[in-house]
Amino acid sequence: MNKSLTGQWIGRFDYDDGEASVPFEADMIQSGMTLRAQTVEPNTFHPGAMKELRGFLTGWIVGSEVRLTKTYTFDQVADPEYVGRVDADARRITGCWSFEDMPANTGRFTMTRRPAAKALAERRIAAETEV
Repeated sequence: MNKSLTGQWIGRFDYDDGEASVPFEADMIQSGMTLRAQTVEPNTFHPGAMKELRGFLTGWIVGSEVRLTKTYTFDQVADPEYVGRVDADARRITGCWSFEDMPANTGRFTMTRRPAAKALAERRIAAETEV
């Protein structure tokens, strides 16, 4: 995979039990094989928290395979792992998510690049690295 995943992404993760489909946004930065992103999603599982949950994705890409761990900004028992594949145009990532210690909590996810945001994000990253 020669195309960078840096940019803004929109997506959703679905639970295998059909209980919920949750939209999210991610602002991704790729540096070599390393990936990191900030995420925001509606609060669907954390009683008493804000309306939106924020978190961080950290991981890597090798070829077309992506592995990410999501860490929320609040204390949580476990962090979900995302394993997926990037399409040839680097515009879509699809795969599965799971918790290592909670095998009943699994599902699928998909992420799609926001095309207009890609150029802006790359300019922002370039400007940050010039300093």
